Amino acid sequence: MKQRFRSILICTALCLFLLPMTAMAAEEHVTYIDREWNETAKIVRSMVTRIEAYLCITVTSQTFEPENQDLDFYTRYVVNGNITIDQRIMKEGRPIELFLMDGSSLTVNGGIEAENIRVYAQSDGDNAGQLIIQNVADEKAGIQCNTLSVYGGHVTVTGGEERVGIDTDYALSIYGGTVTTNGVGPSSHINLYNGCLDAMGSGGSTDIESYSIDIYNGSLKVNRMKGDAISIYGDTVDANCITGDTVYIHGGLVNITGSPGIECHNFYIENGSVRSNGIKGFVIGINGGSVYTPGSTGIEGDSVYIFGGSTISNRIETLKQPVYSVTIEGITGSKVNAVSLWNNGALYEAFTGSPDTVQDEKLVLWLPEGSYTASVTIDEVVYQ
Repeated sequence: MKQRFRSILICTALCLFLLPMTAMAAEEHVTYIDREWNETAKIVRSMVTRIEAYLCITVTSQTFEPENQDLDFYTRYVVNGNITIDQRIMKEGRPIELFLMDGSSLTVNGGIEAENIRVYAQSDGDNAGQLIIQNVADEKAGIQCNTLSVYGGHVTVTGGEERVGIDTDYALSIYGGTVTTNGVGPSSHINLYNGCLDAMGSGGSTDIESYSIDIYNGSLKVNRMKGDAISIYGDTVDANCITGDTVYIHGGLVNITGSPGIECHNFYIENGSVRSNGIKGFVIGINGGSVYTPGSTGIEGDSVYIFGGSTISNRIETLKQPVYSVTIEGITGSKVNAVSLWNNGALYEAFTGSPDTVQDEKLVLWLPEGSYTASVTIDEVVYQ
């Protein structure tokens, strides 16, 4: 009987001992905001989720080596507190995930190298966690990886004097949060789904360069942007100049302050608003939206097509030979103040515009065959 009673006491004590341990384990999970791009709706969807298997970063996490190499395909590190690591983190050939807790920061003096990097945060706003990369050697990028995906937090990356802040072999994708760096690229793809990318850097002399650059939402600030295929769908882009093969404006507000402004092979706009010192290209097509080029460059192209929207330019010039035409369609209640055709510096034809210069809501200007350069100056065109 005594032996049985003793066994019951031991079992009861074990149960009482295990209760708080179970509760502690349940409280050890970490919540964060995950985001994904919905291609159909063209929006970023956010969801609060949690992880339970992770490693906490401490000042002793110099090498970022987990005790359990089989923890997950992505080695997950949680930043809780203000941590500083004074050496370059080398995780070549292996991906990592960083979870920045509210009010926390991870400062790495020297940079990070890894296969793929993902950055998450617990919330948006000023209290979101921070990742700071600084004091990088001159020949090193601040972050060197195959893909960098930022889902939240405040990420500040400064590369060495001779390198950009972020160097991705394949893609930089931003779903939320803010990324501030002294340059990106060259990369295969840059995708700004939401959040803010400020690539002006401390000196504002660097740029972003990629094969394709897609701005869906969010804010982009850059000194010089270069890409083979640049597509802007929404929100705001502030740049000193844009160069590339094809620039397509589907929406948003694009403000280019430098000279020549936008210089590319093909420029198209169907929606949104563009304000630029000038637009230079082989083919320029304006099918909607608003284009304002107040600078001396104006609009220059071998072929210029204006089929809709609102265009105000100090100058429209074409270099196409031997036949040149500028077609402006969809004009109602228009005011064409002056149109001049120039032939080798001599005035070829000029007239003062009035509503009766437009017939069938179309103004077509032809320059007959010949070896010359022509320019058309349209002081003001008002569309419906």
